[in-house]
Amino acid sequence: MSGVSQTAVAAYAHYHQRNLYNVEQLGQEPGIITAMRMVTAIAYPIGYFFAQLDQRICELEAIKSMGNETGSKDSNEEYEEGYQTSP
Repeated sequence: MSGVSQTAVAAYAHYHQRNLYNVEQLGQEPGIITAMRMVTAIAYPIGYFFAQLDQRICELEAIKSMGNETGSKDSNEEYEEGYQTSP
């Protein structure tokens, strides 16, 4: 996470540190407000975050539609492999 401690991000986002760890490990998804607080806590541009998120969703939808035709990996496997946390 861009040099900011989990403790600091959790405090800023009003989120339990254990839950933040689970988010980092892709085991939990925060709500939109919490996600925005986390992004703000690490001084990541909110607009860039949502642009990246939108791009990744489009990619996953394309992979999913191709997977339905070819029987390839499901979108969750592709998401976990392509997940990025920094710009």
